[in-house]
Amino acid sequence: MVQGKRFAVLFVFCACALFSVDALRAQAGRGGDKNRPERRTRVVVMPADTTLAVGDVAAFSAHLVDINGIRTDTTFQWSVTERIGSISEDGVFLASRAGSGMVVASIGKLSGTAGIRVTEPDWRQRWRVQIIPNDTVVIVGQGIQFHARLVNREGATRDTAFVWEVSNRRIGNVDRETGSFTALRSGPVTVSASIGRLIGRARVSVRLDSAGWAARRDGLRVTVEPRDAVTVVGRNIQFHAALLDSQGTVIDTPFVWSLEGGDFGTVDEEGLFTAEARGHGFVYASAGTLSGKAHISVLADTAQIDSIGDRDRWRNRLRLVIEPRDTLLLSGQTVQYRAYFVDTTGVKTGTDVRWRLLGRRVGTMDEAGLFTAQRRGVGIIKATKERYAATARVMVAKAAHDTTGSDSIRVRFKDREGRDMGETHRLGEKDVLKLSGLPFPLNVLNGGEIAFPPGCLTGDISIDISLPEGTDTESDSVLFPQGILTGASFTVLVDGEPVDTFPFDEPVQVSFPLKNGLLRNLGLLPEDLGAFFLTGGGDFDTTGISDVVVDTSGQTVYASAGHFSTVVFAKKSTVPSAVDVRAVGPAVHRLHTAYPNPFNPETTIRFEVAGSLPRKAAVTVFDVTGRRVAVLFSGSCLPGLHEVRWNGRDGSGSAVGSGLYIVRFEAGNFSQSRRVVLLK
Repeated sequence: MVQGKRFAVLFVFCACALFSVDALRAQAGRGGDKNRPERRTRVVVMPADTTLAVGDVAAFSAHLVDINGIRTDTTFQWSVTERIGSISEDGVFLASRAGSGMVVASIGKLSGTAGIRVTEPDWRQRWRVQIIPNDTVVIVGQGIQFHARLVNREGATRDTAFVWEVSNRRIGNVDRETGSFTALRSGPVTVSASIGRLIGRARVSVRLDSAGWAARRDGLRVTVEPRDAVTVVGRNIQFHAALLDSQGTVIDTPFVWSLEGGDFGTVDEEGLFTAEARGHGFVYASAGTLSGKAHISVLADTAQIDSIGDRDRWRNRLRLVIEPRDTLLLSGQTVQYRAYFVDTTGVKTGTDVRWRLLGRRVGTMDEAGLFTAQRRGVGIIKATKERYAATARVMVAKAAHDTTGSDSIRVRFKDREGRDMGETHRLGEKDVLKLSGLPFPLNVLNGGEIAFPPGCLTGDISIDISLPEGTDTESDSVLFPQGILTGASFTVLVDGEPVDTFPFDEPVQVSFPLKNGLLRNLGLLPEDLGAFFLTGGGDFDTTGISDVVVDTSGQTVYASAGHFSTVVFAKKSTVPSAVDVRAVGPAVHRLHTAYPNPFNPETTIRFEVAGSLPRKAAVTVFDVTGRRVAVLFSGSCLPGLHEVRWNGRDGSGSAVGSGLYIVRFEAGNFSQSRRVVLLK
């Protein structure tokens, strides 16, 4: 009886407790916590994770889902976190570059993501880009539609999206998305279509039509007067054009007038120009396929014209400049270069130019002037427009610690007797030494520069700069020996002691000026000129010299030097082979250190064979597991110094991966190994 009562009490207690919980839940449902949202909504993107190959397309969808699983469709804004492709406003993603990233769908403050990975196409299928037509002729003023597709070695084809480019925009233009080409002037040009690492090219020959050929045959030309003009905002200038034959006789013909360079004014059908804003540009008069041009500069007011001297008042002293001038970047960073015309009054006007990256390939440059840093070193940015050109230097560091510049460099200039000339310069890594203010005979170096890239040193050094041995300075001019056009000797001292052929961890860039018209007077083309190290015996050596650039527009020559001794520029055909195989070899066999090391894409390996008779030798590359990768040389070898090159490929021609490799040199019973590192 007692137990029955206890059970009844317990039952009543539990019932009351359950009633209280239900009451609390009901109260909460009636808004007990007014700050708590009724629903939690999130954005779901489908598919959640996707892997594509370059050129593939994937359609993404998104919707709102609350805590009860109820889905709501709405409109989202789509974006991609990395530069691996593009996505449309409907969520259609096009893969254009290998890498990983996230696709983001946003609405207000809510967003959802989906992972995406883009891989390179299956290279084992040997895909290539085929452009149709591959080789064609186009008449000036006409257009042609190019088409591209992927083709593998089995003949299978695959359609995808390509990026179209043209090698010379003065010859023609191509739409970057559609491949539609328009011919502007006669000449050869290359049209390319690329996707990822794959690129295809088509040759185009732009020719004049029959009327154009007749005009060229008869020596016809168009002149525009005034050729260079200066005016102010609000004024007019009447330009006149004439069609002349080879005898200078004027041929009566109508002209079509146009402007190029910006919104600084207008020109009517009679050649009357009206200045509307400050700026610079060109006025063109065209008759069929022939055209002539004149430059015009618009200033703000007459006060600016009065500031121009009488000699320069009606002459255009225009120059092209690049901004920024010199740049230091980390690998992976970008910088937007821009070009401007600047006149004698300092008026600056933006203009479209042709961009190129010269010297060492430290990154990529697109046609809009956007540079992306990829590889440590020093490169040259060049902009060209009509007859104008300008250059800028870019330094790329591998990591942030490379830019600290902890190692110092002291530079002194020496005359023939070893006496100091000019001031002592103190600088460090990532600095550029500009050679200026040097007295005779070192004044031939004025205008040159030495750029020390980040990471080139592992300690403090001093450099003495003088002219090469054998330079004649007795007269009022400087004559270099052995047909050398220009050069300098660099003696590096560490702790006060000279170091023969001091090596840099990263090549430095040297540039020297060339005298005006020197190449033309000597009958040399820019490609005839090379950079060399001048040895103590008067021989020329190219080991450690790379990225030679002869900039005739800037009257400057550039080269990257892996070490310092005597750097000269001379005609290639007058220079003997960089490796002289001697009749009698050294006393012992020897394998030299590969250069450059680390390398990409190629390194040079030098070895010496001892004795006086031919001997069987071999140079082989192994990986760290001992597997043979490539045989660079195997056979009978004369005594002396030899060199071979390795391009980072195995015996079948396939590219090997980044990493450590062993180079083994064998001659008879002799064997020596050295390490090389391939960095991609």
